[in-house]
Parts: sequence; C-alpha cells; structure tokens
Amino acid sequence: MINNFDTLVARCTAMRRRRMIRLSLFITGTILVLVTLAALTIQWSILAAPQTPIEKPSETKPQPVSLNSTVVSPAPQPSAQPLSYSLPMRDSTKARAFVIQLTSSKSYADVNATRHKIPSQYLPSLAIYAINGFYTLRYLDIYDRASLPQAIEYFKSLGFNAPTAYKYNPERIAISENNIPKLTSLPLSGTTSANDVLIPVTSAAAQTPAKNFTSNRVFSVQTSAKSTTADFISAYRTNPKYETALIIARDFYTQENYVDAAIWAKKANQLNREVEEAWLLYAKSYYAQGRKDEAIKILELYLNYKDSKTASDLVRTWKLNSIH
Repeated sequence: MINNFDTLVARCTAMRRRRMIRLSLFITGTILVLVTLAALTIQWSILAAPQTPIEKPSETKPQPVSLNSTVVSPAPQPSAQPLSYSLPMRDSTKARAFVIQLTSSKSYADVNATRHKIPSQYLPSLAIYAINGFYTLRYLDIYDRASLPQAIEYFKSLGFNAPTAYKYNPERIAISENNIPKLTSLPLSGTTSANDVLIPVTSAAAQTPAKNFTSNRVFSVQTSAKSTTADFISAYRTNPKYETALIIARDFYTQENYVDAAIWAKKANQLNREVEEAWLLYAKSYYAQGRKDEAIKILELYLNYKDSKTASDLVRTWKLNSIH
C-alpha cells in the first residue's frame, strides 16, 4: 500500500513538474512574442516618420529659403550647354565695328578668372579694360551688326548673365597683368563713359527661326546717359524683370549705396536664381556693409548648387582677410 502511495506521489509530483515547465515555457514564449511585436512596432513607426535630411551638398537638396530672409536659394537645374554657334574670329583684313562687354568687377582677378568660360580659340579676341572704376572683360572682334544677336546668345549660354554690345572704340587701350591701373585713381561713375556708344540688341529669336534660338526676350542693356536709376525703378514697377533689377543694383553699388544695392540684387536673384552676377553683387553689397559672415554664407550657398571659380576665389579671399 505504501509503495503504491509513494508511486502515486511520485507520479503526481512529476506531472506537476511537467505542468510547471509547460506553463513557464508558455509564459516565456508569450513574453518573447510581445517584446518582438513591440520592437517591430517601434521600428516601423521610426521608418514611417518623416526623416530630416542631413545637410550635405553632394547628397541632399536644401529647401529654398523664404524670400523675406537674408539668403535666397536657387532652384538647381542642369547647366546650360553652349549653343552650336561660331563667334567671329580675329581677321586683320576687317575693321572692328562692335565689342561685347561680358562682365565687370572692381577686382582684376575676378574679371580675369572669367576667361576660363570661353573656348580657347576665342581667347585672342578678349581684352580687359579699366572703365569707370571697374575692370571689364570684352570680346573685340565683331565686324558687323548682324552677328551681334547670335554672339550675345552664345555668351549667355557660356554663363555670362548680361552681355552688352558697344561700338568699338580704338581709343580704348587694353590692360594686362603688367600694367594694371589703380582704380582709386579713376572716376567712380554709375553711367557709361561718353566714349562708349551703347548698342541696343534684339534677341536673335526675333530675327531667326525658332528652331535655332528659343528665347524671345529683349537683351538687357546697361544704363545709358538718358536713363537714370529712377527711370529703371519706374520701369521695374511696371514690368519686373531680372535685367532691370540688376541694372538698378549695379547703379546703387557704383554709387556706394550698398544697402539699396543689396535690396535690388536680391530682387534680381528672386527673379532668376541661376545667374551668377546677381549672387556676386548681392554678397559684395553685404560685404561692403561690414556684414562679412553673411556675405560669405551667401556665396557658400550658391556654391552648393553651382561651380563658380569667381565665387570660390572670392570666398577664399574674404576668409583670409577675416583671419588677418
């Protein structure tokens, strides 16, 4: 009887032990399943939540800054390819009739650096002049008026924002690295010299089939003797255009009114964020006001989108100046 009782107790104990083990395994498995589900839920919520991009110029596209803020970011677009057009080249048998001014700056280095945009076969036709307190880069070998619209279209496709045509003046003497004049000795004037005759040029699209040139805008021209800054401001209010705002910004900058120059350079920038000159003028106006850090940030933002040797050299120079 005792043996049977002991056997019964042993069986009950073993059965209870098995039940406890099964219960423990069930509870443990349930806990593991719940933990796994919780982890998956958290991971899914993290992946589903909007991610804040890390600001890396080569990997992400920064959001455009509000137009009311200090800096306006451009809308990234593929770089324009030069038009399939051949410029008139130097011909000693012909008399030069017109020149095209490509860019201007108070820095000889800035102007000289823009030569890299031009194909090497055209470099002999380029010259730098000191005019009205600025260094200017000009293409000299234009022999007839009919070639002006196509030539200006071509220079715009190379990245020059406002190529401007003038009548060739043989009295102008080009300068070189060996005879760079000091601009402090030259008159600072916002108007074009009386010796330079401005040539209004209509877009080539108005004169040639649309399949060759798609633009139908009127080319920008610089301030003439008959037009004042106020005239251009009035014209801008009637018909806001990038070229008009840029002319006004140049005028104010030449007059050393850097506050208004920055305002109008920004207006031009808002109308066309891809053109280099408005960015450069915008930054230079801030730098001239003593707002050096902001000026550097403007050009650094532009360099996130565009490869500009002029802007890069300017940032490097400003940073070196701030160290010294």
